[in-house]
Amino acid sequence: MRPFAEGSLLRRAPAPEKLEPLKPFGVTTWAQALLKWILSDPRCHVTIPATTQPSRVCENSAAGAPPWFGQEERDLVARLATG
Repeated sequence: MRPFAEGSLLRRAPAPEKLEPLKPFGVTTWAQALLKWILSDPRCHVTIPATTQPSRVCENSAAGAPPWFGQEERDLVARLATG
């Protein structure tokens, strides 16, 4: 219920160049990568990220559009999230 682990995953964002393989999926930020990772799981249909910054609403919503991650992209995000 907290896709950013209460912000802890955002504080450990990888370097922007590590997200390059995800650009074809419309991902330009770490938050988008995390949201798309969740939404790319066929068992998940919705995610509700919290934000106090209105500018983040558009950024977050962009992660909700296809194309979805395949297993390779999901594995990449998982590796980046775990360090």
